[in-house]
Amino acid sequence: MGSFSRSHWYPLALLGLDTALASFALWLAYFLRFEAAVIPLGGEHNPGDYLRAWPVAAILLVLSFSFMRLYDFGMKTFDLDIFQRIFKGAFLAVALFFATEFFLRTASFSRVMTPLSLITVVSLVSLGRHYLDQWLVSRKLAGLDVCHVAIVGTGRASDALAQRIRENPQYGFRLAGFVDARHPESVELDLDTTKPRLGRVEELPEILERHSVDMVIVASPHMPHEAMLTLFQQCEQRFVSCKFAPDLFELILRDMEVDIFEGIPLLSLRETRLHGWNSLLKRVFDIVATVPLLAITVPVMAIISLLIKLESKGPVFYVQERMGLDGRVFRMIKFRSMRQDAETGTGPVWSRDSDPRRTRVGRMIRSLNLDELPQLLNVLRGDMSLVGPRPERPHFIEQFKQRLPRYMARHRVRAGITGWAQVNGLRGNTSITDRLKYDLYYIENWSFWLDIRILIRTILPRRRPV
Repeated sequence: MGSFSRSHWYPLALLGLDTALASFALWLAYFLRFEAAVIPLGGEHNPGDYLRAWPVAAILLVLSFSFMRLYDFGMKTFDLDIFQRIFKGAFLAVALFFATEFFLRTASFSRVMTPLSLITVVSLVSLGRHYLDQWLVSRKLAGLDVCHVAIVGTGRASDALAQRIRENPQYGFRLAGFVDARHPESVELDLDTTKPRLGRVEELPEILERHSVDMVIVASPHMPHEAMLTLFQQCEQRFVSCKFAPDLFELILRDMEVDIFEGIPLLSLRETRLHGWNSLLKRVFDIVATVPLLAITVPVMAIISLLIKLESKGPVFYVQERMGLDGRVFRMIKFRSMRQDAETGTGPVWSRDSDPRRTRVGRMIRSLNLDELPQLLNVLRGDMSLVGPRPERPHFIEQFKQRLPRYMARHRVRAGITGWAQVNGLRGNTSITDRLKYDLYYIENWSFWLDIRILIRTILPRRRPV
């Protein structure tokens, strides 16, 4: 059923293509540096060292590309987003290779090979995928690699979608026909007899088999929810892709992925990007970055600990229950910035900017955010991440989730020491609703580079929030 570009073999074909091109690109970088002497810097080198490192570097490249989800089923062959993923993957592989060599010191490699390898790998892999994409488009135009589409609905939305499909054969869509989703007793008339009718929505399983349908697009926005759920399940059971062309009301749903096909929005359930390889990459980065940060800040934390002990009685650290990933409660560590009995008699109370319960040292370290430094230990333990929504106390979460229906969605990722809301000025006693908006934006639009941007803005904050 369907085309080569949507078959389960296609990611393996891409893997083979990228492996071959990456291997050739590494050889090309070596040739340009030492044989062609494009960069005549001189110096001795051992060809055997490069020959032994060649397969290791190629494997690292392919693994890094996998981290960037370049071989996920349904992933595009090439576009600007794919180019960015190729660059990030190549950069990660080169960094890992030379970091490993730095510690093992099994050989000495030319420093020029780092940028040169990056350039050749990104260029050749991108060109290879570009020409493969062009070849696939030509097959679609020739009708050799098509996706047969059945449109559920017979109204204006379905007509507009059918017209876009007919006018744009380069996408590889071919209209199999329309599936009537109207109620059997409906008196609504459709006098257009030129539409290829496949049957009624109740007959969908037979329609999918009889017409070898590869994709179903629902363009009947008023279809009952129960019927919609049944339709999605029937498609899933037969490995048929299913998308939804919504009306304007449904476009406000936040947890949906929107693809634009010639001006028509197609919705499918959105998956957070922070899972699988991305989750592992973020965790590795947290560990790699936190260890040196702890080493650097140990003297600062020692001084803060001494000041806290000299000013007031009580422990140096304040351990408090907070809610993290998947709603799990953990014990978050902070420097104590208030009196030891700050909540005696009052219970959990929201902290204020000019809170009288704070000590003098507490006011100082809170103003500089130094009270958060011990949370680096929470990051190492896996309770938190360097970047993510700030964790809240379970007592307050019970209140927030009653009046903010999507509040618990914040816990789809690890809580963070800093976050997108915080670098945009939402700290302390600020609007919970506004914080939630920024937290949801971060979760739904996560990228490694967004984390880096947030960390930079945490260290070098702007004068005014954006």
